[in-house]
Amino acid sequence: MILVLGKALNILELLGRNHGKEFPLGEIADTLNMDHGTCSNIIKTLAHRGYVQQTGPRQGYKLG
Repeated sequence: MILVLGKALNILELLGRNHGKEFPLGEIADTLNMDHGTCSNIIKTLAHRGYVQQTGPRQGYKLG
């Protein structure tokens, strides 16, 4: 299994289960027991591709 894909899917599943709720990066990382730097890189990639969106600078993330 490709670990980073599993982590990305875990993020998407967390956001999907809580549709409409905005999650700060730290809460996503802590909830999924992920390194904050790794979580940040994955979130940036997902946001760049339109799968998640950030509501504003230093704000939470939700599905795109």
